[in-house]
Amino acid sequence: QARVWEWEGPCFDEGEDAARFFTSLLETPCRLVRFDQEGALESSLRPTDADYAPDSQTGFSDGFPFLIASQESLRAVNDGIAASASEGQAELP
Repeated sequence: QARVWEWEGPCFDEGEDAARFFTSLLETPCRLVRFDQEGALESSLRPTDADYAPDSQTGFSDGFPFLIASQESLRAVNDGIAASASEGQAELP
């Protein structure tokens, strides 16, 4: 199960290697999960707010089908990945 704000629903876990990598990178216990785009886990998708994105669905986001990342936040993730690799840690799974 994944939880985003008040929503909770089914998900697919991407495994121990991914969890170990992101736990190390983010310095907090975490799991990497994905939603089911093919619909086998139908309740993993939910409708968006019709005032902002009518007739749309989303999975794991906070209510909108697109989330925007800043250049700085992407740079921080890439720097963390590069630092992990230079310290002999496993590459991104």
